[in-house]
Amino acid sequence: ADGCYMVENDALKLEVAEDGSIKLTEKASGAVYNSKNEFAENDNYSTGSMKSKMKSEVMIDCYYTADALTDITESSSYSYDAEISVTEKDGKIKIDYDFVDMSCKFAVFYSLGKDFLEVNVDLKSII
Repeated sequence: ADGCYMVENDALKLEVAEDGSIKLTEKASGAVYNSKNEFAENDNYSTGSMKSKMKSEVMIDCYYTADALTDITESSSYSYDAEISVTEKDGKIKIDYDFVDMSCKFAVFYSLGKDFLEVNVDLKSII
């Protein structure tokens, strides 16, 4: 499909859309797992931060320390706030996340094992 990257094997199919949303399908059972909870906005039981987590594939926390004992500032951001680019090569789907407001970027690689989803963060890519 246009705007969608896909890899599959005998057991699983992984699809990643241009916006970074992830869909994993187990072929034998037909079970589908989505990275974004479509009910997050209307969930009356979850708090604002939990709703944000349910709508995001990746969440980062940054801690800024001027003085470890008295001055620690925490800042969080979610993948829907990041600039995202998706590519597929050699059976892996790579998502580059650029959290511009936090001056942080990194790459995450998604691939399929025989019967599992493998997710790796390229530590060398973290800026």
